[in-house]
Amino acid sequence: MNLGSREDFEVGRLSQIKARKDIGHFGVVLYDPKNSFNVGGALRATGAFGGSYFVAQGNRWETKGGDWRHMDTEGAHIRLPTYLGVPDHKPYIPYGADVIGVELSDDAISLPEFEHPQVAVYLFGPEDGALPVAAASKRIYIPTDRKSTRLNS
Repeated sequence: MNLGSREDFEVGRLSQIKARKDIGHFGVVLYDPKNSFNVGGALRATGAFGGSYFVAQGNRWETKGGDWRHMDTEGAHIRLPTYLGVPDHKPYIPYGADVIGVELSDDAISLPEFEHPQVAVYLFGPEDGALPVAAASKRIYIPTDRKSTRLNS
């Protein structure tokens, strides 16, 4: 589902976008999210932190009930190109972007210590699983009181 795409973010052209080094941008991809509330919350956060687009790969979350729009209280899906239920996130990665996995793993760098690239895609793993090893070139985690604490349900 494509909600509010801009011409530059059409799937056919997204991988051809060149990074503007003076500005930079980032997108957020959820890899096989478990429920609609996490989709809506992540979409809202993407808009709040200045993201350029949002992608939710897979449709498992649609079978759990609930409506993601209840969590997108700021209407980010109206301002951002939003792609829901796509079978593969790779066509949504802009040319030259670094893919950063966000999950708890032994090789992950703490978010405050991470040097963010000019153009990035932040790929969040599923709540009840992990990203494929080859899905991201770098991995970060968001520190909490305990490294094992999950930030989503």
